[in-house]
Amino acid sequence: KLLNQTPSVSAIFCGNDEIAIGAVKAIHELNIKIPSDIAIIGFDNIYVSTLIDPPLTTVGVPAYEIGKHAIETAFALLKNPREANAHSLEINTKIVKRKSTELNRSSTWNIHISNTYAFDEDEIV
Repeated sequence: KLLNQTPSVSAIFCGNDEIAIGAVKAIHELNIKIPSDIAIIGFDNIYVSTLIDPPLTTVGVPAYEIGKHAIETAFALLKNPREANAHSLEINTKIVKRKSTELNRSSTWNIHISNTYAFDEDEIV
């Protein structure tokens, strides 16, 4: 549906790898070539992202650190529910470049982004 509405899209950044894998499947069914016609990027670096064709470029996140912070916050709220404050956690992510984003042309990406994630192609290593 997205590709019919905006055919100029040359890259899609998905909110997680499972959505990206579904996008890869749908794009294959349309006989569109990844990455020469369109690039796909996922988010969370799940193991299966290495097994699809082409392997998925993704953003790796420190799941253990996020989970640890969530548990610590939950226990603190259970101890003192009246002291519930908004918490934030800054995490370092890493772009894991695989074959779903290799550019075989000299053009720039016209990326469709859902949510608030955005990357310039120069940031992908």
